[in-house]
Formats: sequence, C-alpha cells, structure tokens
Amino acid sequence: MRLLQRYGLDVPAFRRIHGELDAAVSEAYGWPNDLPDEAILQRLVALNRERAADERKGRVQWLRPEFQVSRDVRAPPKQFEAELVEGEEKIVKPSFPTTPADQVTTIRALLAATGKPIRAGELARQFKQGKRVENRVAELLQIMAAIGQAQTENGSRYFAAR
Repeated sequence: MRLLQRYGLDVPAFRRIHGELDAAVSEAYGWPNDLPDEAILQRLVALNRERAADERKGRVQWLRPEFQVSRDVRAPPKQFEAELVEGEEKIVKPSFPTTPADQVTTIRALLAATGKPIRAGELARQFKQGKRVENRVAELLQIMAAIGQAQTENGSRYFAAR
C-alpha cells in the first residue's frame, strides 16, 4: 500500500494499470483477454515445451524476428581498412648472473641506470628469476653498501654510490 502511495497510485488506479498490462500481454501472445489463470499457465507451459523442442533442433525463435539471422544465410564478411599499428616489443628480462663478480657488476650497472633509490625486490624483478633471487640481491646490496659500492636509505632502498 505504501508503495502505491509513494508513486501517487491508489488501488483502483493500480487495478486499471494491471488490467491494461494483462490485456497487452494477452494481445502479444494472440490469446483471448479473459482467460482464467489456470488456462494461462497451461498455455505458457505448452509454449515453453515448444520452444525447448525447437532449441534442441537448433532453431531459436526470437521475440523480434527482424533481428533473427538464419544459419543458412551466410553474409560475406565486411571488409574494412584499418591502420597498421606496430605492437610494443616484448621486453625480455635478462637472467641473473651466476658468478658473484658478474652479479655485483650487473647490480651496480642497474643501480646507476635506475637513477633513484630502489628496493632489493624491485631490482630482483628486473631478472627472469625475479622473486627467487631477491634474497641474493638484498645480500649483495648490503655488501656493496658496506664497501662503498652502493649507498642506502635506512637499509631499505639502495642507489648507486657517487
């Protein structure tokens, strides 16, 4: 009742609108307007069975047939021209060096190229092995900072020594 009042409807107006809706649905199905509920239900169940049988046969009936395209009619594909855009090249990450000397040299070069403080994890992600070498990268950064090959901000970020 409150819902009707919220939209400014009274019960007689609601019944009138409901009746108009019922009449429109009956007209859409091509059924008489005064069918009892039981007959409406029987017709809907029969219609549902028909549609299900059609679908099993691969036939779909649309509510708006003008949009239905027969599977037998194959329209030629539309040709269009598009501007060719070169894709970005996939960045191939290098492998983490195997020898300690190469590891230090590579990390020092990456620190210099970065030009800003960086965490060990961020540096490790620049290699194919990523997370697997993070502890080794952190260890080397600590050693490099201790011998003056790198500088640190509170031991969490590292940058190239000047």
